[in-house]
Amino acid sequence: MTQRGACDPTYNFSVSITDGVVTHPNLVKFRGHVARSGAVSASVTVPDKYASGTGRLSINSGRGTWRGYSGSARCSGYWTAQRN
Repeated sequence: MTQRGACDPTYNFSVSITDGVVTHPNLVKFRGHVARSGAVSASVTVPDKYASGTGRLSINSGRGTWRGYSGSARCSGYWTAQRN
């Protein structure tokens, strides 16, 4: 969810987490890691867009913050996660 800046107001996608590595099947430039403590960090790069974020995951949900850019717009906000 974007709180500051002119980036898309919301964006949703699913990721997989296996052995602490966060992946997305269609985003080649996506990197993420979850520590045993639940601390998570991730970043994604697509043409003219970049975002990175940190936060914490529990067994069924998570929350954190992110910042990045879309074209010349600088943006920031928060993210939430729900286990499927």
